[in-house]
Amino acid sequence: MKKILLILILFVLMPLITSYTFAYPSGNAWPPVFEKKHGEWYDEPWGLNRNFYSGRNGYLPDLAYESLGNFVDLAYSWGEDFKANYPNKLERAQAVLSYVQSRVKYGNDEDNVVMENEPQAEWAWNADELAYMMEEARAQGTIVRADCEDFTFLCSTLYLAAGFDVAIVDAPQHVALLIWLPEFPDANLYWDIFDGRGYGWIWVEATGDSNPLGWTPPDFSDGSFDTYVIENVISPVASFTYSPLDPEVNEPITFDASKSSDPDGSIITYEWDFGDGTIGAGEYEFHSYVSDDFYNVSLTVTDNDGLTDTTQINIEVIPEFSAGIMLLSFIVATLAIIIYKKRTC
Repeated sequence: MKKILLILILFVLMPLITSYTFAYPSGNAWPPVFEKKHGEWYDEPWGLNRNFYSGRNGYLPDLAYESLGNFVDLAYSWGEDFKANYPNKLERAQAVLSYVQSRVKYGNDEDNVVMENEPQAEWAWNADELAYMMEEARAQGTIVRADCEDFTFLCSTLYLAAGFDVAIVDAPQHVALLIWLPEFPDANLYWDIFDGRGYGWIWVEATGDSNPLGWTPPDFSDGSFDTYVIENVISPVASFTYSPLDPEVNEPITFDASKSSDPDGSIITYEWDFGDGTIGAGEYEFHSYVSDDFYNVSLTVTDNDGLTDTTQINIEVIPEFSAGIMLLSFIVATLAIIIYKKRTC
């Protein structure tokens, strides 16, 4: 969390531009799971307090990560679509903001969020919850209403997936978003959040239909706010091969996970389940089976961000082809040849 100082860099050539009670949790599971503890609502399985923004269990900024990494879902897919359909980054940034402004309207939490017949004075939806509400509202011909933090979490996921660096703004009585876009020509203020890159962060204020990209509201132009950079963590990809492809009982099998990868870091652990009650923990494992059967072998990899991925292969172990069986096969084959020759003489 970094304290922002007042940025006096102005683009001088430009004028100063001036009751949903349901939710879909990340992963598109229904119904959502919230637990009421001591009069406040916590989400499951993350345990974030949806009624309070700060503190150890507060939703700011950790609610953003419920729609990233292993939990990417609808909102992230929308952002990927923007990246694919708008090659020009400036046009893409504008398109994301316009999309959100056209489908979500501002509204106070107390007027729009009710849990157990109690209006919630403070509440935050994660990006996927709001995205699914947007889809349901469109199907019903209605509109979703959301507070500033809801806009922010949705926009942070969309912009991250669309290829932008993002930082959540924690201002007095307000939450908003910054994106790194120094080439954008029309911002009224350019911000430096002391990440080593200098001025180039611009404000995204989605709470009003007419708020243009890059417009910092006058109430926050003194820089008295904090920021949280949200990392676009990417899950690893688990992959493995085994050899031989037709293993026999008691034959050593080599399991190779070296093709597993992590696009934004490194794999820290490998966890094998060989399907016969035994496990392993190496990039390479050697294992054999004591009986012929089908075995579901699974590999779970964990990367340096704590994200995981699992893959499975069902392998068949065939009976052991022993020396005795080979001798018997040879005898049967020899007898068959002798009988054949006698009959043809």
